[in-house]
Amino acid sequence: MTNLDQLLFIENVSNARSNIGQQTIRMVKFEPNAVCCWASIHFSIIENDELISRAEVIQVDLEHSGQIYKVCGISNVLTLPQCRGKGYGKQIVKAATDYILRSDVDIGLLFCKPRLESFYVSNGWETQNNSVTRIGSSANYKQYASIRMILLVSDKGKNLCADFENSPMYFQRIW
Repeated sequence: MTNLDQLLFIENVSNARSNIGQQTIRMVKFEPNAVCCWASIHFSIIENDELISRAEVIQVDLEHSGQIYKVCGISNVLTLPQCRGKGYGKQIVKAATDYILRSDVDIGLLFCKPRLESFYVSNGWETQNNSVTRIGSSANYKQYASIRMILLVSDKGKNLCADFENSPMYFQRIW
């Protein structure tokens, strides 16, 4: 659980579509602390004091092929089982994706199971079909089997898109 002393702000970022109801997506920002190693933004839809859907966006620096990239990653996306199929997940991922696109980052990244690939593609993410993701360093790593998806944000990120797909990416931990 995140330390509430680290709460910086709560801001309404988007009104829900009328066919979903009158929920508002709430955005809460946390700074890194002893529990969480990176800054994160939490997006949530809450109705009648019950969490319906949520997603987290983290920001990290990634060294890749001799360059440092600013990266936002989407993680911990969930919608309550009884609320699935009603557009909540799409709305929460859209809010997180829009946030990334407005951020000062080079790329967005997420990792997912094959059954979720089309869901993220429908939200503007591209599959990196030939990508190799490794946890650890080039000298000591484990392959990570999930699908890696990318959102190209800055000119720097867009110009090196092929390099992201054709060269292994190394992460100390996956979000």
